Amino acid sequence: MKRPGRDPTRRNRNIGTKKQGHGDDNRNVVPRLWRESVWEWRRTPGSSVVHRMVWGRDMPFLVEPTREDCWYACTIDDVARMLNLLPKRHINNCRDVSGVQGIIFRQPTHKEEQLAGVWGRIGYAVEVGRAIGPVIQLTANPAPFRRKWSRHLGPVDRRELERLQRASTTHTSDGRHHRLEFDLDAIRRVQLFFTLPHEVGHWADMYENVEIPTLDADFDFGVWQEAWDRYFQRPNEQREEFANRYAEAAIARLTESGQVPYPRIFDLDQLNEDGLRREDFLPDSEITEA
Repeated sequence: MKRPGRDPTRRNRNIGTKKQGHGDDNRNVVPRLWRESVWEWRRTPGSSVVHRMVWGRDMPFLVEPTREDCWYACTIDDVARMLNLLPKRHINNCRDVSGVQGIIFRQPTHKEEQLAGVWGRIGYAVEVGRAIGPVIQLTANPAPFRRKWSRHLGPVDRRELERLQRASTTHTSDGRHHRLEFDLDAIRRVQLFFTLPHEVGHWADMYENVEIPTLDADFDFGVWQEAWDRYFQRPNEQREEFANRYAEAAIARLTESGQVPYPRIFDLDQLNEDGLRREDFLPDSEITEA
């Protein structure tokens, strides 16, 4: 039987659905910059910039003010000490390649916490003054900090979950989720002894596979751009595995030599001299005791 022409009772089954694009202009997502790798080093209202010596170089640390329910688990001196323990060629400028240009202590927005919470991240090409290079962010977190993980995880996520379970204050599982809780000390263990070397590991990957192979007396930007593009074309799991191995090897070496772990370096006099707020690093209950 021949189908008649237009039938107003027949509707496209995709109308009003995500498949047709419904809601694309109103999605609850965190905006992302190009490749999540290029940021702007900018001072938010109330933020401060302090400096520490890292491998003989004066490195800037940008500290954003925290919300009343969030704190920085790592101190400036905690991070500076760890950077001084990691390989110098991946921290300082080496063979005309920019090293880590600075550290940002960042207060995430509520939306970022809910949808894309991270312990830290790296930007590969951040303009800091006259220099352009990698910058690492470490985030402020509430304490206790609670995270929920699905029970359906791939190999990479499962290994990360196991690491976090070892570092967490408590962890439980039910039929659908793994639930982890971290106090301030546990957050510090994660960020200082894994996240920070992990992010440096991402830069080491870029350094060894993009910057050094394209370093030549007759620098060709096109060749470098191709190498940069190939780096981001690699599967994310592959890049994460490289950074994980880098961090695990670094911490294993430093643990064996007795250089980590080390206690929290909290110098109230230095904090005041730097013009930083102690309530960004200490909960109210501990300020009276400090």
